[in-house]
Amino acid sequence: MHASVMRNVFAFGATPKAYAGTVKSQPAASGLRTVLMFQRGGSQRYFDAAGFPGRTLGLEDEVKTKTAGR
Repeated sequence: MHASVMRNVFAFGATPKAYAGTVKSQPAASGLRTVLMFQRGGSQRYFDAAGFPGRTLGLEDEVKTKTAGR
C-alpha cells in the first residue's frame, strides 16, 4: 500500500479495511480503453494511475503483459 495511504489510515487509531482496485472502460473501436487504478483505506480513495495502458506511466500495455508470460 502507498505510504500516504498508510499514514492516513493509521493516524486515527483503528485499522480500517483497505483494498486496491481497477476500473476499465469499454474498449473503443480502435481498442483504446481508459484505466483507473486506485487504493481505498477506510472511506478515503487514492488514485495511483489513470490513462491509457501502454501510453501512460504506471499502466502497462495489457497485450504485452499477457504475451510476456508465455
